Amino acid sequence: MFHPHGWCYLWEPPLVALHVGSDALTALAYFAIGLALALIVRRRRDLPFGLLFALSGAFIFLCGLTHLASILVVWQPLYWIEGLVKAATALVSVATAVVAIPSLPLIMRIPNPLVDPLTGIATRGALFESVQKKPASMGPAAVLYIDLDHFKDVNDKFGHACGDLVLREAARRLKAVVRPRDIVARLGGDEFALVLTGASLADGERIAAQARTALAAPVSVNDGRTVWIGASIGVAELNGDFDAALRAADRAMYAAKHDGRVSAPA
Repeated sequence: MFHPHGWCYLWEPPLVALHVGSDALTALAYFAIGLALALIVRRRRDLPFGLLFALSGAFIFLCGLTHLASILVVWQPLYWIEGLVKAATALVSVATAVVAIPSLPLIMRIPNPLVDPLTGIATRGALFESVQKKPASMGPAAVLYIDLDHFKDVNDKFGHACGDLVLREAARRLKAVVRPRDIVARLGGDEFALVLTGASLADGERIAAQARTALAAPVSVNDGRTVWIGASIGVAELNGDFDAALRAADRAMYAAKHDGRVSAPA
């Protein structure tokens, strides 16, 4: 005849409460996570790796059942039921691992929406998110809007592979002229933005001149050829409304492009 697990605790109330309370809280957390994953699978059938989500949810839910079974056997010696629950959990955990391990290379290749996959710098969305998260701590700031000159000619003459190399090199050079705390982002196509924290409009114009010089240097492509580009840059002050500041810098950039200047303030 089996005895309930409580005998192992000598029925000490604090010890029983510790184990039962811990198992109960863990079970509730596991149930919540498992149900959340099941809801994701049900509502978002467009998401990849649906089977992995479903198996993970089932595995986590069954882990919660094992903790409930551990509570049950404190008072009732239903060890066969506890064992069957653990066996089911083991089977589902093995199935989850079988599906998860081959999926790892595919998961690792999922692009980060906050990082531009070509240049490795921030995306437009990441730029807005970064600025909106810390507007107060940023203090005064300057926004630079950068458009590469003659980039379409490079694509048309040398091909998109060469154009991609130029974009990566442009991003590298822009990162080199700013401080680590500043933000460098690709807005799309051949347009970039810089946010210089703690910088005045004059500071922005100085960095714009440095960026224009850096981007005007020749770029060596893989077949030994050299291409030249330039950049038109607009500068604006950031005074709380980042979207307005970026639009102002965009207008200043077009003014600089039209006038053929190094940069133009908003």
